[in-house]
Amino acid sequence: LTANQEVAVGRNGPWAIRVADPTQFNFAIGVLTLNDVAFPDAIAQFDRWYDADIRLGGPKLATLRMAGEFGAGSLADLSEYLVNTYKVRAVRNGRVLTLYPRQ
Repeated sequence: LTANQEVAVGRNGPWAIRVADPTQFNFAIGVLTLNDVAFPDAIAQFDRWYDADIRLGGPKLATLRMAGEFGAGSLADLSEYLVNTYKVRAVRNGRVLTLYPRQ
């Protein structure tokens, strides 16, 4: 391998050398990077990242996709970002954050 390469090893398939995505290790420097991730998958990562329980309050939200870099911060910071960027309504009760579609 050379710089910026990685090996992908499949269970039954041959190895594949590909260009490495440098953002996949951003967590080591306190940054969560999402690249065109389905909203429910992003929420699962946010749950771990912010030690929270984030819930979707409507099926419409499951169709959204998310991309961005999220530095270490508070659940309040994340809530503000989601409200302003994805036009959702957020209701917080302790570490539980429920997101609802906004009309």
